[in-house]
Amino acid sequence: MGKVFLWNDIKNHRVPTPENFEEVVEQLIRCLTHCRGVVGAMLCGSVLMKCSNLRSDIDCLVLYDGRHISQAFATHLIRTVEHGGVIKTNPLSAVNVPAFDSAESIRGYLRSKLGRFEKSFIDLPAMSERERCYFLQRVLESAVHIARKMLWHWQVNTLDDTKPTISKHYLLKASEEECELFRKIVRVDSQYTEELLEQLRLPNKKRYDQIIQELEELVVDSIRLLKLSALQLS
Repeated sequence: MGKVFLWNDIKNHRVPTPENFEEVVEQLIRCLTHCRGVVGAMLCGSVLMKCSNLRSDIDCLVLYDGRHISQAFATHLIRTVEHGGVIKTNPLSAVNVPAFDSAESIRGYLRSKLGRFEKSFIDLPAMSERERCYFLQRVLESAVHIARKMLWHWQVNTLDDTKPTISKHYLLKASEEECELFRKIVRVDSQYTEELLEQLRLPNKKRYDQIIQELEELVVDSIRLLKLSALQLS
């Protein structure tokens, strides 16, 4: 899962390589380490776990002062510390963490995302190519984000919160319809990655437009998965 690219990015080969990620991470660590205003920082996600690909982004938490964060996010950051993601100093000591995330907090997250997706779905025909790609990226990412929230609600403990681990545990707990929707979104996401690699080798706009159309068709599935998840917390 990750970025959905503009056609011009593909045509002009403006797609990152593993070397690009390494260069940016080195610059990020160097800059944050010597920045006087930064309390601490954490490199998170696929880049830290050495499982990034050309669609990945670089997740980095930068702390300037004390903040309140959710328990679920705190758990993610604790695992980040365990995997060596700290830059400068560990910022968790300056963060206020609640004892648990309430069902209301998770429900609020799901309803907020549902509202944004429904509005964006209506606006989709009028979106620019850049806006469309950004929205479709969020749609592809939604399945795992929803699964993480629901596993937290179900109080399922996992050894880590990588996508394969989250997927495995979610599919053991979710309903048949939820599993079907989840698998479909993840499957199409993988197909997009395969097509992206092929496009970098042999660009073909007609074929790329077809895969983007398939991504657009997932919006309804993502909205349905959000609704089913929210209903469990009603």
